[in-house]
Amino acid sequence: MTEPPNTLLRDRLIVTGSAVVWLVGTLLGLGLVGGSSVSAQGNGLFSDHATLIAPHGPAFSIWSAIYLGLAGYVLWQWLPGTARQPWAGRTRIPAAATLALNGVWLLVVQAQWVGAACW
Repeated sequence: MTEPPNTLLRDRLIVTGSAVVWLVGTLLGLGLVGGSSVSAQGNGLFSDHATLIAPHGPAFSIWSAIYLGLAGYVLWQWLPGTARQPWAGRTRIPAAATLALNGVWLLVVQAQWVGAACW
């Protein structure tokens, strides 16, 4: 079943807008733009050695694969064939929420709102 054109465009724009928030948060979170990386924020509260149960460095490498998949999803959902796929229509808003929340969390950490970031 094909989504109505206005709903399809709206959902695609929501995903893309969320991806922009995610990209900005990621660039700031990695310390590539602006301040320092997430691990340095909050006096090291978010570092891989902050607690005994914090995953150490190599465990965080999974985020590279996750980010690659998310970027691929953003591009994929704009392909003409996805308009006819029910699965694509059902996943756009949840994917947008995932992208936006990830970016917002990184932005909150960069703003040094540690309490909000841990909530």
